Amino acid sequence: VQLGIYKKNTLKYKPMSILVLRPGLFHRIRASKNNDLYALEVENPYIKKDLIRMEDNYGRKNQDYENLSKTKEIAKENVIFKKPKINQKNIYHLNGIEISLAYYKNFNRWRSKNDNTISIILDGLIVNDKKKIVIKEGEIVKSLTLKNLSKNFDIKNKILVLKAKKIAK
Repeated sequence: VQLGIYKKNTLKYKPMSILVLRPGLFHRIRASKNNDLYALEVENPYIKKDLIRMEDNYGRKNQDYENLSKTKEIAKENVIFKKPKINQKNIYHLNGIEISLAYYKNFNRWRSKNDNTISIILDGLIVNDKKKIVIKEGEIVKSLTLKNLSKNFDIKNKILVLKAKKIAK
């Protein structure tokens, strides 16, 4: 991952790493020479008006986000995430990663030890006793962190969480 405009600011990340970028930070993600790259990128808000491409290998330099006319049909082999029903967990498998989507009213059912999964809050809030926001949509944290936070804070209504974990071989 290149952070900022200088190539010397390039860092390598291990599988299942979390990287949170501040708004406006130029960045570039690419695979190493010998390995494929699978990255799950979450943008919040998802409709951006501020994108500026300095460089682009696909002919989009100085262009902003593509509009719907640039989209293509979803192929059969693509994974399509569907919003789960209440009390239901949708599970997907993608390149050695298990991804689940579920609503939670609390985290009582979560494992509390050795949980190496990553969680992304897609909708909902975790708040303190004065209703101040502690975690909101778009946040990416280790699942164990959410479990620990739930000991002191509450889910407001319900929360939609995407969990990702590496499948043991």
